[in-house]
Amino acid sequence: MEKAFGTPAREWLIQQLDHELAEVMRRADEIVVEPFQGLAGERQGEA
Repeated sequence: MEKAFGTPAREWLIQQLDHELAEVMRRADEIVVEPFQGLAGERQGEA
């Protein structure tokens, strides 16, 4: 793309990321996420 259109590859990547973020944010209310429990409880006894 960079060679064909003369636009730096970084610009294409930024545009792709912007597009993907906009799509996710558009439907953010539909996405169900369980709270992350992590391993903190399992590691409390470790020194």
